[in-house]
Amino acid sequence: QTNVRIALHWTLPDELMTVDPLPPNASVSVAGTRGAVRGVQKDASHFSVSLDLSDFPRGNHALELRTFSVVGLPAGVAVDSWTPASIAFTLDDIATKKVAVRPERVGEPAAGFAVSDLRIEPSVVEVRGPRSRVDRLTELRTRPIDVSGFDGVRDLAVRLDLPRSVTLVDEVQPRAVLTVEPNVESRIFSEIPVHVWRNAGWRLDTQELSVTVQGPRDAVRALTPANVTAFVH
Repeated sequence: QTNVRIALHWTLPDELMTVDPLPPNASVSVAGTRGAVRGVQKDASHFSVSLDLSDFPRGNHALELRTFSVVGLPAGVAVDSWTPASIAFTLDDIATKKVAVRPERVGEPAAGFAVSDLRIEPSVVEVRGPRSRVDRLTELRTRPIDVSGFDGVRDLAVRLDLPRSVTLVDEVQPRAVLTVEPNVESRIFSEIPVHVWRNAGWRLDTQELSVTVQGPRDAVRALTPANVTAFVH
């Protein structure tokens, strides 16, 4: 006696599909003469079972695998048991739908930079799957896009977080176009002295100004009032 893995070949009804994927194989316990069983172990990849669901209606079902015959077993070898003994599944209508794609971002860009734009191309995709799942979809999220240490413009291939049994109608590879720019900040400096540029003897009615500077965040924060002076040309 021995256990072997048997391939399961499924035939589904037109316009229907299973809500969850069907197993591609099962474990079968077989018994027979020593020589025959050894032959089964050696040629296990040649054995299979065909499960025709063509006449099954929409709804919940269960199959007892012991009612099906294993194709390819040699004479003198019999099936004792199956694991699993039965397979439960639900058949549902096949549905398609167009849904928006929303990027899911993790991480932080390089120091002093911020993400100014993140878009997915295409921004809308068409999906196919069991109606009970497709009808509930309002959008699809991408798998997390890690932007750690990024700067400039990046073009990245991304994967979508698809529900079970839902696939893309077109085998399109979505991409994320990411723009990372310096993190701009403004700062006001008061009482900045005003000087005449290279001209002696001039008198200024305005001796001080309030100055607003803008630039990369880290550079702006590093400034002190001593770094800022106004000149009249």
